[in-house]
Amino acid sequence: MSTYAEEIVDLLREVNRLVRERMARFLQEQGLPHSPSWAPVVRHVAMCPGVTVNELSRRLGMAKSHVSILAEQLQGEGILRKEPDPHDQRLVRLFLTDEGARLRGRWQETYRAFLAATVRSLPEDRAEHLLDGLRALRAALSAERQGGAGAEREGGGAG
Repeated sequence: MSTYAEEIVDLLREVNRLVRERMARFLQEQGLPHSPSWAPVVRHVAMCPGVTVNELSRRLGMAKSHVSILAEQLQGEGILRKEPDPHDQRLVRLFLTDEGARLRGRWQETYRAFLAATVRSLPEDRAEHLLDGLRALRAALSAERQGGAGAEREGGGAG
């Protein structure tokens, strides 16, 4: 792995960790639930209403038992509801409650406001370079997922 690649990997991990830590504190200050495991579950259930625990565990890359426990907790908090599948009573489908949808909206607003304030603190030229780099990384990842090549050049070089 090149020095650039190693540093990028390390920085992405560190930035992700810092965002999660600061966001948890920020959500707590706002009086919002802030379990780091809850957010992806709520986000996926909102995007795919009626998803099963099995499907959700595959999409999130989490153990089914962990997703099942999280779903129970979220149901207990009034954020999710479980409904039996009308065609297969063995399956349980997950849906956001009205409170869950409201809470997800508040989480999203809070998250975006938090990140926007952080980005606004950067000098404009740094923010532009960061945006260019992230776009190039996204293009490279998209091309890799689609089996394409050469997308890593999109958005310019490292100079």
